[in-house]
Amino acid sequence: MVIIHAMKYHIWTSGCQMNVADSQRVAASLERLGMQATDQAEQADVVVLNTCVVRQSAEDRAYGRLHALRPLKTRRPDLVINLMGCLVGVRGTRTCSGHSHSSMCSRRPPTLARCWPT
Repeated sequence: MVIIHAMKYHIWTSGCQMNVADSQRVAASLERLGMQATDQAEQADVVVLNTCVVRQSAEDRAYGRLHALRPLKTRRPDLVINLMGCLVGVRGTRTCSGHSHSSMCSRRPPTLARCWPT
């Protein structure tokens, strides 16, 4: 008997109502692809960081969260980390190039079907 476990995703959201709405759309897209939500990034196959940089403290939290995922990405190179939101919008996709453990950057909620076809 083969047991197939559904892939899991974790979304970390900071900032405004727009970021909350974007995260909800990303979650809905991932669930349409058959993924299940988890509160623990360590259990996820996909981690989405939806960032805010309205204040320096918010930007610092976003970078801190991204850096905190580095050991997890090292242990699990197949982990997908998507950085999105204001940090990418303000700093551009060069933000990802400085963080090699980030799998992708997106200025808007990504079209997930292109990343994870059903």
